Amino acid sequence: MKTILIALVASIGIFGRTTNTEISGTDNFNFTSNTMNFELTIPMDLKNKLVINETENSVVFNYDNPGYPNDVFLFSINKVSEKTWMQLHENIYNGIVLTNNDGFITYSETTKENTLRGKNRDEFEQMLGNIHEIVKTYKQI
Repeated sequence: MKTILIALVASIGIFGRTTNTEISGTDNFNFTSNTMNFELTIPMDLKNKLVINETENSVVFNYDNPGYPNDVFLFSINKVSEKTWMQLHENIYNGIVLTNNDGFITYSETTKENTLRGKNRDEFEQMLGNIHEIVKTYKQI
């Protein structure tokens, strides 16, 4: 089963594997999830624009969307069992497998597109452009 899963993950074209990189040319802060044991490097100018919700198996990064009552989903880092992964991997948009350890898959998922309307659309669009670079900085701790 594990061999099949590894082959499946390797063969799915929409999923990539990250390499740890640094975000250069800007001041950064390190977000640390002590619950899921990882770090991400995030540009400092995004720090006050993010609403971060952490649970046992997920960290969700939302755009604050100033002046509006609801935050807007940007991306998440999630951890599921291999069995659960097999059931849901085809429905994950812009998924990137980050780790495959001890029967668990840690992956990122990003928003589908900029559906935001109104005065914050341009700022949200700029944030979307940073997501993949942020996810590439994923480091398990």
